[in-house]
Amino acid sequence: MTKVNMPRTLAEFEQLFRMILVEGKSVVVEQDGEPVADITPRERDASRRIGIAKGKFEIPPEFDAWDGEIAGMFGEAE
Repeated sequence: MTKVNMPRTLAEFEQLFRMILVEGKSVVVEQDGEPVADITPRERDASRRIGIAKGKFEIPPEFDAWDGEIAGMFGEAE
């Protein structure tokens, strides 16, 4: 856990944010030597990963077919 004072937090916010986001480190913000805030990375939500619904439903074959009215708006024949 990294400890930083308030002025450094403000001056180096982007660097600290990158350290939290990329390296997964926590930061304790101090003012006058006293901790005032903890900044910690959030745990990733595994339920929102790509491909989680694979095989749970079927896409109908006509899914990408143009609707006649919309096709006409773009000058396309149906």
